[in-house]
Parts: sequence; structure tokens; C-alpha cells
Amino acid sequence: MQLKTCEYILQHLLPPVRRACLLVPELTLSILTSSNPLWHIPYEEAMMKLDRSDPWWAFLWPGSQALSRYLLDNKSLVQGRHVLDIGCGCGASAIAS
Repeated sequence: MQLKTCEYILQHLLPPVRRACLLVPELTLSILTSSNPLWHIPYEEAMMKLDRSDPWWAFLWPGSQALSRYLLDNKSLVQGRHVLDIGCGCGASAIAS
């Protein structure tokens, strides 16, 4: 990701408040929601603002919530181990680990 894109994201796109997650209220994340201006602009305009990088990292995907909940409920599965979360989106499962 280019520096220009990172600077824009930090200044304009990240939500001003952290939000608790529905299935995993133990986690609070800065994610893209309908209260963010980027949510309401056309896709093409958003891609221009993001320097053509899709913001997959800005969403808490349902599968990630479910896996995070499972990991938090079954801590012994990952306790004391290294965990690699590939294609992690916002990284909720890695945080839950």
C-alpha cells in the first residue's frame, strides 16, 4: 500500500470511535460502518480515494466474527501457540487468538 493511501486512510476513513463487535463484544475495532462517509460514496470514487486498493481490511466479516467467537470460547486450542491468520481482513481472529 502506498504512503499516499495510508495517509488518506488515517486522516479520512478510519472511524473516530472504536466499536464493539456483535458476536465478540470482547473486541473493539475501528471498522468501516454506515456512519463513515466512505460507506455512502460510489465504488469508483472510493477506489480513487483509496488509490485503487479495495478496503477489505476495514470490514469485520461474519466468518471472522464466528471464528473469533470460537477462539475466545476455546482458548486452549491456541494458548501458547503461534497463530497465522491469512487473508485476515481486519485481523479480528488474530486478535482473538
